[in-house]
Amino acid sequence: DIVSFDLEVTTAPVANDAPDLFECDNDNDGFMLFNLDLQTPIILNDQTAIITYYDDEANAEARKGWIVNTALYNTTSTTIWARVEPSPGSTCSDITSFEIKVFNSPEANAPEPLLECDFDNDGYYEFDFRSLKDAEILGAQNPATYEINYFSSQLDAENNSNVLAIP
Repeated sequence: DIVSFDLEVTTAPVANDAPDLFECDNDNDGFMLFNLDLQTPIILNDQTAIITYYDDEANAEARKGWIVNTALYNTTSTTIWARVEPSPGSTCSDITSFEIKVFNSPEANAPEPLLECDFDNDGYYEFDFRSLKDAEILGAQNPATYEINYFSSQLDAENNSNVLAIP
């Protein structure tokens, strides 16, 4: 007997690198919600393929135990693995990973007011806020973890715009 069948050959998918995700923990419990689906177009880069996310490399390789709710993934700092394949259960796949990092929310301590005499009566005095106030604002927090920016108005600070170039 002669039997016919279709043979379909597809190009191997590529799991492109995605950027790490960072969030400040709003209640300092170590957990934050992440939308992993935002990484999908970056990882696929216009490919037509299926993508599944995992919290373990071995599971990503075996295609088991994937993350079900990728739009609302509640987690601590961890590595996420993404598996890209042309069809479910395909032996043709590629895997990439990215980091999720959850940081404690910083605490900005209120600094003491600065008072200086204007000896030349021109209405100006040059302050170096970094050397005068950074340590006071950070308190016991690690200065290598946080960046302090200075603004001329509350509105600019709330919008993180118009950072003073020479604070």
